[in-house]
Amino acid sequence: MTLSFLPPNFSPDKCIFLPPKNKKHPHERLFVDEICDNYFSSMGIFYEREVITPFGYADIVTEDTVYEAKYWRDVKTAAAQCIFYNYYLKRKNQVILVFAKNTTVKEDIDFNWLAQASLILEPFNISIKTRHDL
Repeated sequence: MTLSFLPPNFSPDKCIFLPPKNKKHPHERLFVDEICDNYFSSMGIFYEREVITPFGYADIVTEDTVYEAKYWRDVKTAAAQCIFYNYYLKRKNQVILVFAKNTTVKEDIDFNWLAQASLILEPFNISIKTRHDL
């Protein structure tokens, strides 16, 4: 498939894009801090945060996994981000870490909806986890 607006020799691997300024859900940074401090650091797992790609910033990247943290209702956006980020980062696994509005109190997350989303994302090798699944 050829896109008419691209030059004939266009290759996304050879382009340098600057992603837009990182805009996050107000609780997302707190959630990522908690996951990094309480899970990755305590387990001795090496990780990088806010890894820049041509399509934005991957929240957490380990040796074999790209993690994207999102408010649980934004799973669809996170799925697309995982696919785009992993195109450049080439990790084996992709995980969407979902959180509720309040990171300390369990919100009434619709786990049936998340289960259905997990089935849809399975062929893309993307899993959905909460802080309790780590």
